[in-house]
Amino acid sequence: MAITVVGDIDLTTAPLMRGALARCLSARTVDVDLSGVGFCDVSALNVFVAAAEAIGRTGAVLRLHRPPNSLVRVVRITGCALHLSSPRPAGEGRGEALPVDAG
Repeated sequence: MAITVVGDIDLTTAPLMRGALARCLSARTVDVDLSGVGFCDVSALNVFVAAAEAIGRTGAVLRLHRPPNSLVRVVRITGCALHLSSPRPAGEGRGEALPVDAG
C-alpha cells in the first residue's frame, strides 16, 4: 500500500497521519512518500514508531521514502530503528530542510 503525504507533520496533523496508517494494518508493505513534507517534529516520529511496531506485528514493513531532513535528524538523535530512504537534498520540496549531522 502506498501513501503520499503533503504538508508538515506536527502535533496538529499527527492524528491524521496516525489514522491513515491505521487503515494500512492489513497491508504486507506500507510505503509512505514524504517528498511533499517540509517538516516533521517529534509527534511525527511517535506516529511512525507506533505504526512501524503495529504493522511489524503482522509481519509487514513500514518504509518511509524521501523523508525531510528534520525527520532524519530526530531519528538519528533518538536512535529509533525506522526504515528511512535517503533524505532529500537540502532545500528540495516544501519548506526548508535542516542540515543533517554526519555523526
